[in-house]
Amino acid sequence: MREAIRSLPDGIYTATGYLDGYEDTGEVDIPIKVTLEIKGDEIRVDLTGSAPQLDHAPINMPFYGTTDMAVLLTLRMLLLPETEHPNLPHNAGMFRPITIFAPEGTIVNPKFPAPTIGRFCGGQMVANLIVRAMQDVLPHHVCAGCSTTKAVTFSSVRDGESWIYMDVTEGAYGGMHDLDGLDAVDVLYANTKNNPIEDIEVHYPLRVERYELRENTAGDGQWRGGYGPLRDTRMLVDGFISVEGDGFRHAPWGLKGGEDGATGGVMIFEDENTKGKLLSSKIDNMYVKKGTVIRDLCPSGGGFGPPSKRSALARQRDVEDGLELDKE
Repeated sequence: MREAIRSLPDGIYTATGYLDGYEDTGEVDIPIKVTLEIKGDEIRVDLTGSAPQLDHAPINMPFYGTTDMAVLLTLRMLLLPETEHPNLPHNAGMFRPITIFAPEGTIVNPKFPAPTIGRFCGGQMVANLIVRAMQDVLPHHVCAGCSTTKAVTFSSVRDGESWIYMDVTEGAYGGMHDLDGLDAVDVLYANTKNNPIEDIEVHYPLRVERYELRENTAGDGQWRGGYGPLRDTRMLVDGFISVEGDGFRHAPWGLKGGEDGATGGVMIFEDENTKGKLLSSKIDNMYVKKGTVIRDLCPSGGGFGPPSKRSALARQRDVEDGLELDKE
């Protein structure tokens, strides 16, 4: 790790991003700021400038286990990628050259008893910002903006027993040098399982009626962003849904002249003749009647490099795959 850091130019590199926040209270566009100082064979990561903790909202991030892991795992990925260093052990020695400062009482290091169940929203942003801050230092290793993690929770009572299903949805990577973003995957430090549709429908009164990539949404670029998925799930009983996510207000950013990707969202359709209603990214136990369709729209990644440099062959391949309209 020290050798990898030593190969980088000394300097200070910053990036700022924003969480959606809470529209019902007016607390929106919550900032997270990352400053990396590279000096010799060490890196100092400073999160000063991030928002104060929210005592009423569960998007605070415990420093240990969320903030520190988002920083350390992302730097490991950038500096010692598995493709080039496949057998390096994860241990304290690997991360000793990296120090992290996060002011106490902020969203990235809250004071007890701050609520933290939605910590993954900010954690993904921290990881994204580490990548963004390193764009001029490691231009061939960084990617454009990636999606954030979102959990949609379904619940009700069936045969006298309560049930609950939390659907943690994937998104997409941003494009990077010489590689389009990956479609419909967990990104950065997330690694949740993509639950098979058959398993969902066997165990819960839910029916998945549509599951596909969101065509025409990836950020354009020399290497385009990945496509996030779309999933329609119908409630077969009266029940409730909750949403804990992010990326509904801010799209994954493009890098090096690439275009931004697409924001995510959750919509509900109460019947076949009703126009869909777009929900906010934080919903607590909203009642939905039997037959309601919940549409989960996952963000698509940002593009990398100028769109004018994308090859005609790559564009034609996307058209043939049904991902893009033929613009000719």
